[in-house]
Amino acid sequence: DVLDKDQTVGVVQPKIRQLLRKNNLDACASYLTNTGFLYHYGYSQNQSDKKYNKKLFIYSAKGACFLTRKNLVDKVGLFDEDYFAYFEETDFCHRVWLAGFKVLYEPSAEIYHLGGPNKEVSSVTQFHSYKNRIATYIKNFDVSTLALILSLHLLLILAISMIYFAKGKLGYTYAIIAAIVWNLTSLKKLLRKRKFIKRRLRRIEDFNLLPQIKKNVKVSYYKHFLLN
Repeated sequence: DVLDKDQTVGVVQPKIRQLLRKNNLDACASYLTNTGFLYHYGYSQNQSDKKYNKKLFIYSAKGACFLTRKNLVDKVGLFDEDYFAYFEETDFCHRVWLAGFKVLYEPSAEIYHLGGPNKEVSSVTQFHSYKNRIATYIKNFDVSTLALILSLHLLLILAISMIYFAKGKLGYTYAIIAAIVWNLTSLKKLLRKRKFIKRRLRRIEDFNLLPQIKKNVKVSYYKHFLLN
């Protein structure tokens, strides 16, 4: 209904609750941060809290469930076929924003999501997550934003890889290095995609977009990236 009434909205995400802990949120909103990591607003919080029950414009919907229009998919394209898994919905939503549409969190609609098993993240997951995040930024940011966010992100993940190395988690270290190498070896292909997005899709500049999709978070938020 939202998609029909407001043509500026391109993607709608419902409130996603955890199936096994029904009063907890699985997804509410994801925002970009200055570090390049996403801020998952409301994750595992009480779904009945008033602040999670109002409409919000968000950077990215969660791939577990969102709605969009076919004509918009025809315009911005499907999920990137080079991604396989992880961050593909964020890349899609970023293109939706660049095309001049918005991503909306609509709490009046709800689903339950079982999610994956609660266990340590695999090195394969780490590889695809880091690989696709870097690729998304190369394709979608303008030069100044790319210089600021991606450079900081690369420094941080290299530092994280060294911490994993010191902890003896060599699979995680390898996953991060391999993700960076993949983007370097695929740079020509990524730049072709970037050129298409810039010439055919972009209708909004980053200085107007970033205030709508970015949040500043406390340093303590990032501790979970180091505790795996």
